[in-house]
Amino acid sequence: MKKFLPFIFISLFLSSKANELVIENPYTQQFKKAYSLYPSVPKGVLEAVAYTQTRFSHLQDNTEPSCIGLPRAYGVMGLIADGKNYFRSNLQFVSDLSGFPENDIKSNAETNIIAYAAAFSAIQKQVGNFSKN
Repeated sequence: MKKFLPFIFISLFLSSKANELVIENPYTQQFKKAYSLYPSVPKGVLEAVAYTQTRFSHLQDNTEPSCIGLPRAYGVMGLIADGKNYFRSNLQFVSDLSGFPENDIKSNAETNIIAYAAAFSAIQKQVGNFSKN
């Protein structure tokens, strides 16, 4: 029994720390809306991109810039306005494909998510049309 006592305490400590690492998604409703507007986008793709790029944070101009000079990302989807020849400037690309103005995509979290879904859907259609020829 004495051998298992330290194991129990370590397990309790680690399980309590694991709950602190869970990142909540405050944009669940906006993602649902995007999927309903663009049903061809596979469920979970938008959340995966948002989590990977920003950890579900809506990044704006007032967000602290990178200390090593990385290009600034915008919105929940982490779109880049000026890639500085290191990254693609995908904000304009998403704006062109979705029809939403860049400023709206940068400033509004819901528009950011929906514009990304619209661009994703547009690319799906382009690829689908391309593969049929």
